[in-house]
Amino acid sequence: MIEVVTPLPSYTDERGETTNLLSTPVNVAIIRSRDGAIRGNHVHKQGGHFEYVIEGTIEVKRRTNMGDIETEILHPGQMVFTPPRVEHAFRSVGESAILHITTIPIAGGLYEQDTEKVSI
Repeated sequence: MIEVVTPLPSYTDERGETTNLLSTPVNVAIIRSRDGAIRGNHVHKQGGHFEYVIEGTIEVKRRTNMGDIETEILHPGQMVFTPPRVEHAFRSVGESAILHITTIPIAGGLYEQDTEKVSI
C-alpha cells in the first residue's frame, strides 16, 4: 500500500508558517511568509542552506567579509545557496513561499546549536 502524507505546518507566527517536509539527514521545509516578514538575521557556524523561491519575491541580504551588505532580489524559479559563516537575512516582498533546504538536520536541536543571531 502506498502511504500518502499531508504535512501540516510545524511552526506558525506573525511572519507566516513553516512546514517541515523532512528533518533528517537534511531539513527540507516550505516557508510561507507575509509581506514584509524578515527571516534569518543569523549566521551558521557549520551548516549552509538553499532557498528556492516557489512564489512571490524575496530580498536576500548578506554581510561580506569586508562588512558591506550585498542585496539581491529573487523571483519564482530562482535559488540561492548561503554557505556557512555568512551573515544573512531574507525579506518577503509581498506574500511568498520558499523551499528551504539545510545541510544540518533540524532534528535533535542541531540546527539551533549551529545558529547565532545577528542583525543585518
